[in-house]
Amino acid sequence: MSSPIIDSLKAQIMERVNILKGNPAMADVLKLHVALNYVEDVESTSRTSLAQLFDLESSSQQGEASPAATLVQPGQYFDKTPLDAAKDFLTRRGKSATLDEIIAALKTGSCDPGAREKFGLSLARSTFNFVKLGEDLYDLLSRYPNVKAQRNGGKRKAGAARVEEIMREDAPTSLLKAVAKAEAEEDDAPEEIAQ
Repeated sequence: MSSPIIDSLKAQIMERVNILKGNPAMADVLKLHVALNYVEDVESTSRTSLAQLFDLESSSQQGEASPAATLVQPGQYFDKTPLDAAKDFLTRRGKSATLDEIIAALKTGSCDPGAREKFGLSLARSTFNFVKLGEDLYDLLSRYPNVKAQRNGGKRKAGAARVEEIMREDAPTSLLKAVAKAEAEEDDAPEEIAQ
């Protein structure tokens, strides 16, 4: 049984929500959000919630669950590598995170990233997926198209997916050796004839 105060507050909130829903700008936001979620489904990436777009997760008060806890469920990353789990968390979060925030999210999701320093080094070295923005601050490379273009230009013509595959197959190997091997494979492959 709910209390009269709760019912009154809910009614007041719903009044204001209905006013917002009637606003043409809100209708546009809802249509765009549906389109965004559709494209995210097609691209097999995690969906962006309206709460994320309105930055409601970061407005938690002291004593409430942390934003990482609301984005990640226990067991969610149990079968993922720490780097894959970090990529998923940063995608869900929608913005950069500190190393400690990423580690906390991974642990919440049942993925052990190992030693803090070693995991931070792994993030920093995974230059096809992550960018280090500052001391212990990381984000997804895909959010920085100019940096991504610089990293993909010049001598680095090998595909990121192939380099990651080589690093897994030939582990332990350095990033430079994996890039060199992928580039050598590209050079050896017959070129397609332009038509």
